[in-house]
Amino acid sequence: METDPLSKSRNDTPSPLSAETRYPLKRLAGNSKPIHFTLIEFLIVVSIIAVLAGLLLPALNSAREKGREISCVSNFSQCIKGQQLYAGDYSDMMVYTIAANGGMRPWGEVLGGNKYLSRKAMYCPVVKPSTSYWQTSGMIAPSVGWFFRYWLDPYNLGFCSGTGNVEEVPWFKYEGGGSSYTVLILLNKLPNVGALPVYADTMIYTGASQGKSCYGFSGDTAMDNSYTSLHHAMKANFAFGDGHVEPMTPAKLRKRYYKNAGIWRFVVDGTRIITW
Repeated sequence: METDPLSKSRNDTPSPLSAETRYPLKRLAGNSKPIHFTLIEFLIVVSIIAVLAGLLLPALNSAREKGREISCVSNFSQCIKGQQLYAGDYSDMMVYTIAANGGMRPWGEVLGGNKYLSRKAMYCPVVKPSTSYWQTSGMIAPSVGWFFRYWLDPYNLGFCSGTGNVEEVPWFKYEGGGSSYTVLILLNKLPNVGALPVYADTMIYTGASQGKSCYGFSGDTAMDNSYTSLHHAMKANFAFGDGHVEPMTPAKLRKRYYKNAGIWRFVVDGTRIITW
């Protein structure tokens, strides 16, 4: 009995559900030889990776810097809140230094020691780490330079004429002398607390502590080899008396505060000093 040719052909055709149909790559892979890259192909792959890295790394660095800047802003906000809590307990006065045992306790030690502020919040994440209360972020220095004593805009923080001696300035309290003195900022004497820059980024630009912060800042006078630092994309973060934090460029600072006199020096790239 002869078999229908068409039936035989149909029976010889693999079923769509057969292993050969469902796993053709496995069958081919089993019979194929190992694949090797040529040198040209390898170089092309390396080139593509290098191009992608070149495109992505700047974005990653920018994101990391932005994260550090946000962290610095958060720390400054906590510093201001700590000072406000201190002022609420001590007759509306912010603390800069407190005389103690023939020396001084800087603001960080006072606020931290009395649980007004965590120690971590006293430091900017961009600068080199330190455990010293003398190398925290900078607070405005009432007794150093022209910056706080002379603010020559009578509609900003108040007008101080005369010699500029610390005892004559109406908006802070000064006690002691030499290397041991107490300085307290009198908030109730300031006509515009929101205009007072209480904190700013600082950086020591030379010496063994280069790259670390300094606890105080003044516009034109170096403190422990430091000035205000432009280490956030040529800006410095400032925290003001009313609690707000603002990044400032040299041009913005000059426009806001320079009226009749004074200069401001900044640290750039950790070592270079520029003057405005």
